[in-house]
Parts: sequence; structure tokens; C-alpha cells
Amino acid sequence: MKAIFLDRDGVVNELVYHEEPGIIDSPFTVAQFKLLPGVAEAIKQFRDMGYTEVIMKRELVDILACPVCKGDLGLNVEDENEREIVSGSLHCLECKVNYPVVDTIPNLLPPKLKDGLRWE
Repeated sequence: MKAIFLDRDGVVNELVYHEEPGIIDSPFTVAQFKLLPGVAEAIKQFRDMGYTEVIMKRELVDILACPVCKGDLGLNVEDENEREIVSGSLHCLECKVNYPVVDTIPNLLPPKLKDGLRWE
């Protein structure tokens, strides 16, 4: 299986200036998330070349880190099939924050950013 991993911030999406902390960083809301020009087409081309989509697999736990404290993550599996984790959660072993895995997709958005967030 061939797979490609792309760093999100500054590679796939635009960085955002946040006035309150005075920093340039990841988007804090869905409304701030904007793909960089050419990214959607590039991802389509990767798929056409036979690269697989990255989905939640047990092996990913070894390379993922908590977005809040950069600690190691543990995995709780509710449902899985022969290819992927369908549902469950990731949890930080250091700061104890939980991140849901729903329909094979891990949501690693920090908790303070999840409140009131709606995907449209």
C-alpha cells in the first residue's frame, strides 16, 4: 500500500494571524480553514496515482501527538474492521484530553476549539 502524509498547516491550508495572542498559527475555527491553491487537485492526483487515503489505523497512534501538550496518545477502540478503526477515541497519556474517532476519522481539534464548532 502506498500512502502520503501531508503536513496540514502551511502545506495544505493557509496559516492564520490571530490578533488576541498575536501569533501566526493553525486555524482556530472551521471558518478560518482555507486550502492553499492547487491542494485539492494535488490530492486528487495522489489518489489517481494509487495513494491511499489516510484513515485511522492502530499504527498511526505511534506517530500522532496530542495537539494540546504534544504528549503520547493511547487508543480506545469501540468498533474496527480488518482495515481501520471505525469508532473509538484517542486519549492523551499526559494531559488526559480525549479525541473522538468517528467514521474512521480522528478529530484532533483541541477541546476549547470544539465548543460551538459546526462543520458546514
